[in-house]
Order: sequence, then structure tokens, then C-alpha cells
Amino acid sequence: MTFLVVDDTSVMRFILIDILVRQCGVDKADIYEAENGRDAIGKYRLFKPDLIFLDITMPDLDGITVVKELMLLDPRNKVIMFTSSNDESDVVECIQAGARDYIVKPPDPERVMKAVEKATGKRLFG
Repeated sequence: MTFLVVDDTSVMRFILIDILVRQCGVDKADIYEAENGRDAIGKYRLFKPDLIFLDITMPDLDGITVVKELMLLDPRNKVIMFTSSNDESDVVECIQAGARDYIVKPPDPERVMKAVEKATGKRLFG
């Protein structure tokens, strides 16, 4: 299974990637990173990841716009929103646009595993 982690903050990308590698047993070579919405769409087109973790609030293209674009490219995309936003309307809009779930920052390892299982039907084991 391959992953794309999208966040404009390198520390947040590092934290989520560390959880995927250390807690969930994902090979780091199976994880791609993007630092903004345009980069995310480009990396998606290049790598076609199985699961995308996507920040809602980013410069350039926000997560809501990116989810909509990803769903136009392939409505079967599996996207989990990754947010520090307390604005429920943003999360609701992302879910309505096609995201499967959301995780609040900073991410809890167990919550990450549950979100992956919900989105993919597969359980990750560390």
C-alpha cells in the first residue's frame, strides 16, 4: 500500500510519516510527501497512491479544492483529511467532496490506524 502525505508544515508531515512507519509498519519507501495542493495533485498523478492524507488549510490550493480535484481524477480515491481546524464546516465539506475520514492534529497513532482501516478496509500492524 502506498501513501501520499500532504501538509505545508514539514513537522506535521514528519509526525504522520513517523506514525505510519513506527506504529503501523509501513515501509518509508511507500510514502510520498507533498507540501502544498499543487504539489499534491502532481504527486498523485505521478505515483497514484492508495491513500492520501491531506491537510485542509494550505497556501496555494486548500485541501477542500484538492479533494474535489482528486475525486474528478478518480472518484475511488481514498482521502483522509489531516487538520488542526476547529471549523466543522470545513471537515463536513471535505467529507461531502469525497474524503473518507479526518484526523485532528497532532495525530494519535491509534486514530491513524482506525482511519486507514475505515478508508481502505485493511488494518495496519506495526
